[in-house]
Amino acid sequence: MKKNNKNILLASIVFVLFSGCLNDTVRPDILQDYTPRLVVNAVVTSDAVMGIRVTSSKAILDSSYLSLVTDAELTYRTSLGQEGSFTYDAFTEIYTSTDILVPGEVIRVTGKHPDFPTILSEVRVPDSVATTASMVPNGGIDTSDLPGDLITLEFTDNPGQKNYYKIRVLYWNGFEFIPIIYPRSDPSFSEFNSLRLQDASILFTDDLFNGKEKAVFTVATNGLTFGLPAQQDKYKVEFASISSDFYDYFISLNRAVEAKEVSFQGGFNNAVVIHSNIDNGLGILATEWRSDFFLK
Repeated sequence: MKKNNKNILLASIVFVLFSGCLNDTVRPDILQDYTPRLVVNAVVTSDAVMGIRVTSSKAILDSSYLSLVTDAELTYRTSLGQEGSFTYDAFTEIYTSTDILVPGEVIRVTGKHPDFPTILSEVRVPDSVATTASMVPNGGIDTSDLPGDLITLEFTDNPGQKNYYKIRVLYWNGFEFIPIIYPRSDPSFSEFNSLRLQDASILFTDDLFNGKEKAVFTVATNGLTFGLPAQQDKYKVEFASISSDFYDYFISLNRAVEAKEVSFQGGFNNAVVIHSNIDNGLGILATEWRSDFFLK
């Protein structure tokens, strides 16, 4: 009888442990000494107008809090001597500046607000990359063993440094460009070496071709652009050299998502810290050099 009681007690303890994990809730009181911070998110593209979105981390503790910050003072200075400030645009809800950065330029952004610590971030725009793209009508075989348009992107990796890239291929359906799910047959695109984002773009590194010429291929599904005019842009290739912060942010974000899906292992998993390059704040200020190609 005593043995059965022990078994019942043990089962009750296990049930409580599992219930506690499955019904986990946010405990704001635990973070009562937490200092709210500004959250910055932006991808600054060379040769394009700069735009930055600013929110507040207060939303972490209170889901009803309006996290958008519209009255911060954002200023910048670049390695080429440009100085200025960002102006908030109520329509787009982002801070913009008319100055345009060039490849290799460094920008230092400072953000001030009376309710938050002053933030700082310094980033460099990646160097330009010698790149070409081409399309051969019915130059390849698609996944159904039918002839399909062969789309090729060729570029030369800048030597002496680790480089990070992003690629996306789209087709024109008569109304808009639609992403094509790029195959991961190239070793640089394998799941071990790359990451596919929700918009169908792929992030990858130059680990397997450092300082060399690189060519990547894909074959569009047979008849994908059938019926379009001869001179119509049929495909769009978006290619970018991205900053390490850009890459590290999405890699850490993906790990955090995967950690949530890990099966129960004793009630605890290692915490995944989302990559941030905002001193005294949160978020990511990423940069990229980008080139788009339209193929007929």
